Amino acid sequence: MRWLGNLSPNPTTFFGRAADLERLGGLLDEGRRVLTLVGPAGAGKTRLARRFAEQDESRERFTGGVWFCDLTDARDLVGVLAAMGRALDVPLAQAPTIERAVEKLAHAVAARGPTLLLVDNCEQVIEPAARIVTSVAELAPDARVIATSRESLRVAGEHVHQVMPLGPEATHLFIERAKAIWPSFAPVAGDHEALEEIVQRLDGLPLAIELAAARVGALSLGTIRERLRERFSLLAGGLRFASERQRTMRGAIDWSWELLSRDEQRALAECAIFRGGFSLEAAEAILDDGRSALDLLQSLTEKSLIAVGEVPELGARRYRLFESIRDYAMEKLEELGGALAVRDRHRRHFTGAGLAWATQASRGKGTEPRARLTMELENLLAAHAHALASATTSASAANDAFDLLGSIGELLKRRGPLELLLSLLDSTLDSTHDSALGAANEDARRVRADPTRVARALRDRAYSRQFSPGASAAKVADLTRALAIARTSGDVQLELECLSIFSSVELLAGNP
Repeated sequence: MRWLGNLSPNPTTFFGRAADLERLGGLLDEGRRVLTLVGPAGAGKTRLARRFAEQDESRERFTGGVWFCDLTDARDLVGVLAAMGRALDVPLAQAPTIERAVEKLAHAVAARGPTLLLVDNCEQVIEPAARIVTSVAELAPDARVIATSRESLRVAGEHVHQVMPLGPEATHLFIERAKAIWPSFAPVAGDHEALEEIVQRLDGLPLAIELAAARVGALSLGTIRERLRERFSLLAGGLRFASERQRTMRGAIDWSWELLSRDEQRALAECAIFRGGFSLEAAEAILDDGRSALDLLQSLTEKSLIAVGEVPELGARRYRLFESIRDYAMEKLEELGGALAVRDRHRRHFTGAGLAWATQASRGKGTEPRARLTMELENLLAAHAHALASATTSASAANDAFDLLGSIGELLKRRGPLELLLSLLDSTLDSTHDSALGAANEDARRVRADPTRVARALRDRAYSRQFSPGASAAKVADLTRALAIARTSGDVQLELECLSIFSSVELLAGNP
């Protein structure tokens, strides 16, 4: 049977998305007239829409044809009308006004009966596309529209379907695309860990996975994994005649970046400072003054540049950037300037928040404070690293490094790994005070941070090492110095804690 429409067959295999395809069919069965597929750059929105339209049941349902309208080159209403007129073979040049041209297009669609329009790449002409889709929905009752965009059309009757990154099928996609480039490609036992890490760090985005898989002819999986540190040079070299935004991951994200306002660009760049996600409160503390963090986050979320998810145990929402977008945004932050100020705001916010959570957790104030510490561990570690980098020139940064260390220690002493905590203690103490052993009063004069903070770190290092064999002299030295500072400062609680650990160290060393 000959199908009506202009949709050409796709030359590559389609992977996964069974639940998405079923959902789209169900929405149309419910009578939805306009479906908009939204998602980040490279998520596979166009492929999903085309795959749905290629199914036999779609072809049989839409007897007026399946018509694919690509708006990539359109920049205004005239351009959108021209692109859709060409795709649908509807002459619009003789229409006396733009309004009549819109109506003529909608009436031509209505005359075809049950019709499916795939309107692709609407984001750069969102208002003109929305206007024409609204007209089709009003004047062509038997027509259905599936639009793809990085943000919704916001028209009456629209249902937005979020196209999420691939799940387990992401690995199968990589292997299939790799074999198309290198037919003998077959991961061996030692490759599976590298392959899983690659697709995970590519956030399950089909475009990124396909671009990485195209490198297997020249690079091993281990080398591809290593080169993700420079992902934009790696994720390039797509199909020769594809557009720039389909040939490189940078080009795909460039497309979204150029559609943002200056405030949105600055906000996205500043959000790159976060690690492992962030809360609205953190964004309000870090984003530049004078702008509504909530409005900017909502706009960037609607444009599929920031993902948002629920945190049921905290009754809150949490935001995150896909790794490719975060790397891109960090580059832009350096270009726009002010990266150091953003890092300082990030450090100060998580120093204060971490101290509050750690204090509440140590006092047994419910499970929430410890859950917050666990959730924000990556941000706390990033803030600590920045504090250490600034500690040689800033006393406040040195103090923040110790305060952050205390917050992190409150978590790691309970759940581990202690090796990480010891490494952080060593790096902090080495970076912020003279490591040479000496009299306590000399030690207190040498530190660039507050001596009491240093003493607590020395106490924590001895505590973390007390059950480890060996290095008894180092434990005793740490506790001796911490005790001297505690006594000099009059901190009785700290003195008692040091003495308690001292007794444990001596008992374990066989010196009761």
